[in-house]
Amino acid sequence: MMTRFKNVIITMLVAIQLITFIGCKSNNTKSESKKDNKGASINSKKDNRMDNLEKKEYSLSDYLPFKPNVRMTYKGTGIEYAGKEVFIDFISENKMQVRENNGGTEVAKIIEVKDGEIRVIMAKEEFYFKDNLIQLLRDGKIDAGNLKNDVILKEPIKLGTKWNDYQGKERKITSLNASIEIPYGKFNALEVTTTGEGYVIKDYFVPTIGHVKKIYEAKDMRVITELIDVQQDVPFAQNIKLYYPKYYPDSNSEGLVYKNQNIELKTNGEIKDIFEKYFKEAQKDKDIMKIMSDNTKINYVYLNDEEKKVCIDFSKEFVTEMNAGTTKESLVLQSVTNTLGNYYGVEKVYISIDGNPYESGHILLNKNESFKVDESKAKEMEIEK
Repeated sequence: MMTRFKNVIITMLVAIQLITFIGCKSNNTKSESKKDNKGASINSKKDNRMDNLEKKEYSLSDYLPFKPNVRMTYKGTGIEYAGKEVFIDFISENKMQVRENNGGTEVAKIIEVKDGEIRVIMAKEEFYFKDNLIQLLRDGKIDAGNLKNDVILKEPIKLGTKWNDYQGKERKITSLNASIEIPYGKFNALEVTTTGEGYVIKDYFVPTIGHVKKIYEAKDMRVITELIDVQQDVPFAQNIKLYYPKYYPDSNSEGLVYKNQNIELKTNGEIKDIFEKYFKEAQKDKDIMKIMSDNTKINYVYLNDEEKKVCIDFSKEFVTEMNAGTTKESLVLQSVTNTLGNYYGVEKVYISIDGNPYESGHILLNKNESFKVDESKAKEMEIEK
């Protein structure tokens, strides 16, 4: 498990960097760039990419293009963790879930385009997993948290349009054609200025690309975050720890083994599908048991923040097709618990079957009763080559 590092500097950055807009390079812009073997753009010398915003009227959505599988990289100066990488986890109708990693923490944000506004409706810190927060919000399983309604950009897109952020600070469109030069190129950008008590923030947006630069200025402090590169068709990569029951014929005993598995999730890829795939996977070692049958489905899995526990719901086949005695069933349940607890960084896992508390011929849970992570006796799996 990665270290959950957080300090005052990171908290401040989360507060002043509420949003990054995601997009792709315009088809009309050229760059002298190389491609790696995955098709990702590798920055080299950029030519001049000046867009004259005065010659064309852009809509609100032009400043927030919903583009899947795009990773944007920013460099930062003036303070530690000012740089970051940004990836879109989910896109659903008028909402987008964005993941920002600044090297010290990861933050998930839900961005909504509605009623002539672009707004952040939720932000979640320490987000090292991949829950679909948009769907969970719709299902009433989480709330929007403390950010409430933070409007980032508002129509009409014209000089002088102003509004207040979620803290009541004034935001205003202060330029339609601000000339900027960043590592990614030269642009004429839309400039939005936020004025607070003792600080000023300037954000710059370019149509078809998104948010390209932020300047935070306060007394004796100047922090700059600016776009370096945009990579296409890039998945979100993670490593997960998977647990399985194993029978030891020499000692006629049973226990748990684990292996580390690299995974890749593209935009709208669900983590439940990854768990389902590997829970059904047969290992080369025939004494290692599968977690669930081929007919079993995972209906949902997510972290319940309030109770600090993972909730996973299986279809009925998880029980009816398990074909295991009490000991093996306990090991299957412990494998699920350890895998999910490790991934989400919590100690409790609630397992249900089609929405009802877990029940089999051997084990019966009360409502909201959880299994607890126990990795003490697990051994690393010997991978056959």
